Amino acid sequence: MTRVISAPSSLLPKSVADDTLCFSQYSKPVNDGFGMFAQTLPTRIRRKGFIPDLATWDFTTIALSVAAADNSIRRENNPDGWTREIALDIHVCEPLLWNGVAGKIERMLRFLTGDVWHLTFYGNGYSPDRKPLARTVHKYAEKYSRADCVALLSGGMDSLIGCIDIVHGDGLNPIFVSHTVNSNSEQQRIFANAIKKDAPSVQLNQDIHHPFGESETTTRGRSIVFFAFAALAACAIRRSGIEDVPVYVSENGFISLNVGLNPGRISSFSTKTTHPVYMRLLSEIWAEVGVRCKLILPYRFKTKGEMIDECKNLPLLKTLIGMSTSCSRYSRHGRTHCGRCVPCLVRAAAFRRAGMSDRTVYKFQNASVRRSNDADDVGAMAGACLRSHEPYFDSTIAGNFVFATPAERTGYMEVFKRGLREVEQYLYARSIL
Repeated sequence: MTRVISAPSSLLPKSVADDTLCFSQYSKPVNDGFGMFAQTLPTRIRRKGFIPDLATWDFTTIALSVAAADNSIRRENNPDGWTREIALDIHVCEPLLWNGVAGKIERMLRFLTGDVWHLTFYGNGYSPDRKPLARTVHKYAEKYSRADCVALLSGGMDSLIGCIDIVHGDGLNPIFVSHTVNSNSEQQRIFANAIKKDAPSVQLNQDIHHPFGESETTTRGRSIVFFAFAALAACAIRRSGIEDVPVYVSENGFISLNVGLNPGRISSFSTKTTHPVYMRLLSEIWAEVGVRCKLILPYRFKTKGEMIDECKNLPLLKTLIGMSTSCSRYSRHGRTHCGRCVPCLVRAAAFRRAGMSDRTVYKFQNASVRRSNDADDVGAMAGACLRSHEPYFDSTIAGNFVFATPAERTGYMEVFKRGLREVEQYLYARSIL
């Protein structure tokens, strides 16, 4: 088991055992062998006029601490090459509140990352300056007074469509929130400005510095930070009278479910960053501790191709969609779509389903060829498409939807099968099937 301590620099021990990692909250650590995260975040949110309540701030600290641990502990060093046992000690402002929900957070993280988590909360965590800057209040007051929701804007195709829809279809006035990774900040700014020029937007970064060299690349827990940033932005909207601020999470149902395509792709081996179970647990935790946000997933029963087809401003989408990113190996291939991972296959299939020209530059134009050290996503997807025509396919995948009500179960099963059909037609068109 690896122990991780997240605390203000002044509370970190001077030395630790080999199986312990330390992270300084929001500031440089005194010890060179320790890590840190989000050094500039308190200043950035204060300049944006976000004055978080303690529950929201503590959740942000927890999310960043989880991401720091997730990013720093190598899976390959564990007996099964994957599952880690992590004891995470986090200093927060309200430890009694968070120790009361520690068990539920552990269950949520176990589902999300596939690891065994042990969380303990201590007091005297970093507390931000909660007094707004006078010039910031004047600059943002009018914009925030008009805002009625938060919309996650990642730079991906789904979030692009979702943000277009809530502005140009539903007439909402969001605060766009972006988690900057992979140097995609310019792309996020372009999207926000094109969708609604006068809408407030914020780009934040977890800025994790590891205690040692190489980091873990799977990062199954990364999405929790994105939701923390959304909750921070929601604090600005609550000041104008909206109690439970809607947070729009735009992800197609096929990818959200991320059903294992074969027996080797079950549980945390498939990412669950917007899975309904994860979203339900996060919503329950927020409700129990007083983070007043309401997660909304409008496309949980839609495929990616259907999202393109039904976009509320198709001309605008066509001007921007080529800049969106989908690839799970985007950084690995020099900020280029690989063309062979599951998200790339779903992206290409969605363009074909919508009858829209796909001008994405794929590193590997021949999706059927793979390198020996890459997961065979094409083969796994092709196999799932072929199995979907077998008489008992529904019964073989039914276990993936037991978390849902009977009505929702049908919807989830159908969107998964429609998503497979989109990819199947693409694979046939490329002569892979």
